[in-house]
Amino acid sequence: MQPREGTRNIRRLLAAACALVALPAAAQTITDGDTLKQGGVTYRLWGIDALEAKQVCPDGWPAGSLATTRLQALTAG
Repeated sequence: MQPREGTRNIRRLLAAACALVALPAAAQTITDGDTLKQGGVTYRLWGIDALEAKQVCPDGWPAGSLATTRLQALTAG
C-alpha cells in the first residue's frame, strides 16, 4: 500500500525541518524560501518549491520575500 501524497509531503517537510534544526544558525545564509548556504555548501530543501527571494505576485504581494523571511525565522537560533 502506497502512502498518500499528502503524507509524503508532510514527511518531506518534517525531514527538512529536522535538517534545519540540526544546522547551527550563526554561519548560514538564506538565499530564498527553499535554499540556504552553510560552510560553503548550498542546501536546497527537497520537496519544497518556494518562490525566489525577489519574486512578486501579479497583484504586488511580495511572496518571495515572505518565503525567505519565513525560512530565516524557522532557522533562527
